[in-house]
Amino acid sequence: MSFAIFFDDGGVLNDNDIRGPQWSAFCGEFFHSKFGGDPKVWGEANRKITTSLATIFWGDTKVISQDYITFYANYKSEWVKQMFEEYGRSVPPEKDRERIFDTTIEYVWPKIHSAIPGIVECVKELFSKGFLLYTSTGLHSKEIKMVLEGMGIKQFFSEFFGPDLINTRKRNPKFFDHIFKKVNIDSSKVIVIEDNPEFIGYALKTGAQVIQACVTGEYPPQFPLYVENMHELPNIIENLIKTHDL
Repeated sequence: MSFAIFFDDGGVLNDNDIRGPQWSAFCGEFFHSKFGGDPKVWGEANRKITTSLATIFWGDTKVISQDYITFYANYKSEWVKQMFEEYGRSVPPEKDRERIFDTTIEYVWPKIHSAIPGIVECVKELFSKGFLLYTSTGLHSKEIKMVLEGMGIKQFFSEFFGPDLINTRKRNPKFFDHIFKKVNIDSSKVIVIEDNPEFIGYALKTGAQVIQACVTGEYPPQFPLYVENMHELPNIIENLIKTHDL
């Protein structure tokens, strides 16, 4: 089977509403172990800064226009800075912030359990049928590897995109173009599983087939092909291939 399937993470592989509280709790646990203080207060600090960072790093047009490598370095530094400010502690020097960020995510990501029901079985079935599996997520490739390792399905994926591998943020309309070029694959042999309509539009413009994931309720079905139960995704994919004679 020569088809490649690209999976988004949040809303497709994992439920962000379930993941968020776990992330903050484990983050608080880690900061308590390294810097003392109350783990619940650290966790609450993380919960609070998540919103402010999302506004800055996802909504600010100047930040959006940055290349991803610059964006990620700035995000790491700002995340650590705001964590300590929110708790009321002295902010670590710039040279230490990347290490603090990296050791935090290495502790937290493998502990998260927020998989969309049926997605683990779905990935295993698609792999067994010969499909090539990739990620196409806004998470750094190092982070999505840890996510998949925690889910027990990392070994089924051929590559882990990761805006860092193409130095292009996901909100860039050329995000999928750059990925497919990097993999050296014809977009007509690609199926993208994505929940966000904005990103679905980017994928469709490449000529790829797209199935909208509508399993968390965040986005209602807005495209002809959608899935509401991940146990059904393998059949939807096979029917798509047959129907379109791909």
